[in-house]
Amino acid sequence: MAHVVIVGAGPAGATLAYLLARRGIEVTLLERQHDFAREFRGEVLMPSGIDAFAQMGLAGELEQLPQAPLQAVEVYRDGRRLVRVEVAALGAAGPRVVSQPAMLEMLVREASRYPAFHVERGATVRDIVQGEGRIVGVQYETASTRREVRGDLVVGTDGRASLIRTRAGLHEERAPQAFDIVWCKVPLPDFIAPATARAYLGRGHAALVFPAYDRRLQIGWIIAKGSFGDLRRRGVHEWVAEMAAHVSPDLAAHLRASETDLTQPFLLDVVCDRLERWRIVRSV
Repeated sequence: MAHVVIVGAGPAGATLAYLLARRGIEVTLLERQHDFAREFRGEVLMPSGIDAFAQMGLAGELEQLPQAPLQAVEVYRDGRRLVRVEVAALGAAGPRVVSQPAMLEMLVREASRYPAFHVERGATVRDIVQGEGRIVGVQYETASTRREVRGDLVVGTDGRASLIRTRAGLHEERAPQAFDIVWCKVPLPDFIAPATARAYLGRGHAALVFPAYDRRLQIGWIIAKGSFGDLRRRGVHEWVAEMAAHVSPDLAAHLRASETDLTQPFLLDVVCDRLERWRIVRSV
């Protein structure tokens, strides 16, 4: 039986592991963390992603996860609303804000129903293993030991700083970007219409806010690349005031009032790159 080793249990790795195990292909999924209980930058599942779960036969399982639908977008410029767009009017199903920790746990749980699936949590991959003229496995560490697992195929789904990609010598081409995104959450105000996102444009800044599945308001604030360090040094009070200056009056007042309830912000360093090659066969 073929054996596939997958490094990284994010959406791509966990989904691939489920699909392979369901087809009877032996798969070992290695994940650095012991669980998925942490902040994720991307939790909006677009209609194409929702359809993918349906094609996998997991539509019912997806419906059971914590989520919030998005059915409209209100666009603001310089703090004033310009237009409201209903997603249904575009002839499409709306996206959903879905808990990524819950989604990943669901995928691993469903994959675990098949005897061909194996998952190792708390496994930090340190290197690839070469042999037989190709990459045949990986070396990884747990809290207690160093191990090696071999397979017919090794797949790296370990994120933008992929060790598998680096060790395999796969080179990416990077396009320079001029902006980063600050993610944070505040309590959900009553004035945000149900299932509605707001997009703020103008005066050199942009922001996207939307209700999340945890009854909080998710904020993505677009800033000039490299400027977050200065914002953080100025303190929460000043950068909240800076953000409030570029949104509508109701949201600005809510941001100021919720300053002490704002979750610890973190930075999404925006990167746009692509691999010149996606696979490699190496000689020993």
